[in-house]
Amino acid sequence: MFVMMNRSEDISHPAHDYDIVIGPIADDSVSMSFRLYQDGYISIYELVNRLEYKELSTQFFFHNASAIKFLKRID
Repeated sequence: MFVMMNRSEDISHPAHDYDIVIGPIADDSVSMSFRLYQDGYISIYELVNRLEYKELSTQFFFHNASAIKFLKRID
């Protein structure tokens, strides 16, 4: 549900107020599964089964200036 909220196009209501979010990057099949769930074609249980991790990399989201101040340039 957290990932789906973050993918919402409704930017007037942020999905969270965390400074930093770290997690796997989803592939294109995840978007289709989310759409099927949101449209009522599959259950939450089927959605979870479809979200089995594959070869994913990790993403880091720095939500605000407070989070960005922790970044350090490495040369």
